[in-house]
Amino acid sequence: MKTIVLIACVKEKQSNPCRAIDLYQGKDFTNWVSYSKKINADKIYILSGKHGLLNPDEIIEPYDFNLNNANKEYKKKWSDLVLFKLSKETNLKKDNYILLCNDIYAENLLSQIKNYSFPFKIK
Repeated sequence: MKTIVLIACVKEKQSNPCRAIDLYQGKDFTNWVSYSKKINADKIYILSGKHGLLNPDEIIEPYDFNLNNANKEYKKKWSDLVLFKLSKETNLKKDNYILLCNDIYAENLLSQIKNYSFPFKIK
């Protein structure tokens, strides 16, 4: 069983294309990345409202999109894409997922992820 951390994107971003892990600049995001490293997570992914599931080293351009404001249909398609990508790289039924995100990012993911926790409840 692996420990997989899913970190929500944040509004504060670099102004130029870069690795996803470097793009997001908010205090919460940097704290969550530090926490993920401290617990020796086996894998860290970023939950991007625009791009879905991102590997930390993926190069992306800055964007302005907030999943919290998206309609129900978009959120469902988004979560289906995230789960599809996660299922290719992790075991949705056996791995332990640590979610560093709010309920909107998590709501449609939890039906497929068996073992999960929210160490910090985000509203």
